[in-house]
Amino acid sequence: MSRHFAGLLLFFLLVATAAEAADWYVDVSAVEGGDGSMESPWRDIHDATRTAVAGDRIFVAPGIYESTRRITVGSQTRRALLVLPDGVEVIGEAAATTILQAPATDGPLIFGITSSDSGRSTLVTGLQVRGACFQGINLRNASVTVRDVEVRIDLVGTSSTAVDVRDGSDPLFESVTIDGGHSGLFVEFGSTGTYRNCTVTYHPNEGLGISQANPRFFDCRFEGAGRDLLVLNQGSRPTFSNCSFGSGNRWLIRVASGYSTGDVIDLGRNRWPTSDVDQLELWTLDAKDQGSLGAVVNFL
Repeated sequence: MSRHFAGLLLFFLLVATAAEAADWYVDVSAVEGGDGSMESPWRDIHDATRTAVAGDRIFVAPGIYESTRRITVGSQTRRALLVLPDGVEVIGEAAATTILQAPATDGPLIFGITSSDSGRSTLVTGLQVRGACFQGINLRNASVTVRDVEVRIDLVGTSSTAVDVRDGSDPLFESVTIDGGHSGLFVEFGSTGTYRNCTVTYHPNEGLGISQANPRFFDCRFEGAGRDLLVLNQGSRPTFSNCSFGSGNRWLIRVASGYSTGDVIDLGRNRWPTSDVDQLELWTLDAKDQGSLGAVVNFL
C-alpha cells in the first residue's frame, strides 16, 4: 500500500468516524415519547446516556431533573442522577439553570454524577447537583473533564461527601464549586487529577482529604472545615500552587499516616489565614508534634 493511499484511507476513516457522532437532546418539559432529536427531545436524561456512544454529545435544556438510575458499585446497589458514558459530552445550559435534583429517599444511596473506567474526552459541563446525594460526584478509575459544575448537596447520613475521586482516577476539574455534605473533596486510592479555579466551601467534617494520592491544585479556594481543613494520609504528595486556605476548627492541616521520618510536605506558594508561621504550625499536626507521623509541613 502506497503512503498516499494509506493517508487517504486514514483521512476517510476519520471523516467517517466524525460523521457517525450524534447529538442528542433532553428537555424535562418536553412531551413524552420523544426520540432524542432537537425537534423531539427526551424528557429523561437516562434515555440519552443509555443511547449515546463515544463521540456523541448530549445537550440538556434548563430545568430540574429528578429521575435516578440504578447502578451497582462493587456489591452495593446505588442510584445515580447522571451516569457518564465513556467518551460522551453532557452539556447543560448553565449550573444555575440546569439542575440534577436528588430526591429524599429511604432506598439506596444516591450519587449525583458518576463515572467509571472513562477517559478525558468524557465531559460534563454547565450542570448543578443538589439535594439528598450521598456523593455529589463519584469517580472510579475515571479521567473525565468536569467544567463549570456546582455540587450543593444536603447532609446525608454521617459520611456524605460532596466529591469522591478514587481508584486511580485522573480527572480535570475546572471552575467547580464543591458545597454541602459532611466532607468536601476526597482524592484517594491511587488517584491524581488536576483541579483549577475550584472552590471547596465550609464543611462540618473535613474540607479536603487526600489518601494515597497525588492531585494537583491551581488557583483553588478551601474555605474552612468544622474539623480538619486538609488531611494528608498514606504518603500522599499533593501539589498546591496559588491556592487560598481558610481554617479548621480542630486542625488546619493534619498529617495522618504513611510517611517516613524526615519527609517534607511542601505547601509553599499559597495563601494562609495568617502570615505568622508560628501560628500556622500551632494549627498543624505533623511530625513536630508526633514523631511517628514522619512528615513535617513546610509553609514557606
